[in-house]
Amino acid sequence: KRVLVTHGGLSNFPLYMKLVSSRQLTNGVGDYKTPIDKIFFNNTGYNEFQIHGHRNLTSVPTQVNSRTFNLEGGIEYGGDLRVVQLSQSGFSSLSLPNRVYSQEYMDTSYYLYDDQWETWKQREIRNENMSFGNQRNYKKNYFKNIKRS
Repeated sequence: KRVLVTHGGLSNFPLYMKLVSSRQLTNGVGDYKTPIDKIFFNNTGYNEFQIHGHRNLTSVPTQVNSRTFNLEGGIEYGGDLRVVQLSQSGFSSLSLPNRVYSQEYMDTSYYLYDDQWETWKQREIRNENMSFGNQRNYKKNYFKNIKRS
């Protein structure tokens, strides 16, 4: 078995892993609506498997098909921490519910935006120290007091 594990999900098993950018490994191929599990399944052989996070707008199960696994369980929103294990007997998965999160933080710390290609709404955590794609969530004066070396 050959297993590809990335954050964002790829459409094929790379011939030369060293040539795949870290951005591609993190963000994956396409956008959130790209059916990466189906594409990977169709582009790869019977002994090639993928485990990834990120893309789960339609609440797919951990094992999406016979060769792809999605670890995105919405843990930051009180969802599940998803785990996949490969042993000599094959793959197994489990989901552990997250019972430790702040509903007050959730109510005030996210935003909704309409994607121009979609009718769905995507929730993302807003944090002054994080960015999502090209959108920056820094507060107006965030860099004001940073000393440069």
